[in-house]
Amino acid sequence: METSGNLCSCAVVGFKQQAFLTSQPGERHTEVLLGLVQKAMQQAQGQLKDLDAIAYSAGPGAFTGLRVGCGIAQGLGWALEKKLLPIGTLYALAYAVQDKMPVANNILAATDARMHECYTAIYQKSSDDFVEIRSPLLVKPEDLEKELVDHAAHYACGNAFRLYDPTIPKDVKVLSTEDCNAQMLIAPALKEYREGNFASPDKPVLIYVRNHVAQTIAERKKKGTQHNEST
Repeated sequence: METSGNLCSCAVVGFKQQAFLTSQPGERHTEVLLGLVQKAMQQAQGQLKDLDAIAYSAGPGAFTGLRVGCGIAQGLGWALEKKLLPIGTLYALAYAVQDKMPVANNILAATDARMHECYTAIYQKSSDDFVEIRSPLLVKPEDLEKELVDHAAHYACGNAFRLYDPTIPKDVKVLSTEDCNAQMLIAPALKEYREGNFASPDKPVLIYVRNHVAQTIAERKKKGTQHNEST
């Protein structure tokens, strides 16, 4: 289940068919996510009790959406006695395009964090692994170029490069400007499953980057921005 952005989505693999469903713009995660799960299971011709594990987006991303996804994953995990697989949003975005990179290279994943900020993290592809070399943090869109240079990242991905169109070095290739979705969680979730990196339903994981999750009324009036939550 992926709930870090404006849309939520659900993907199911391992049964007779694969299934992938996403919400429509304007629909609230709380109102549609469980329905997406049920419909995806029907399309996959599987049953919840036969799942091996439940993967969910752990962030960073929109505070409310992440809490909804984590809460539903936790509830299903408790009810079905299933282990959870928390998958980092930035990691999923980078992992989805790492097959387009040569080994021994770094990639910067960057997503919109609202309030004129971006969530960023750096990953490295080696001959046998794909690992985080700089954990998620907040930067300004105009600082993305410096982030790429400082971390010798010649590849980039994430919706920040679509929404902000930042200046980037000529030797940097943007591999994707998509938002994260549930299909992107599949490959890293299978990797984490094989390696046994589970979370228990009583100890769910969320990646928090921002302590100040929303602007005050005074801050919004000063900057002329709308209220947005992110974590």
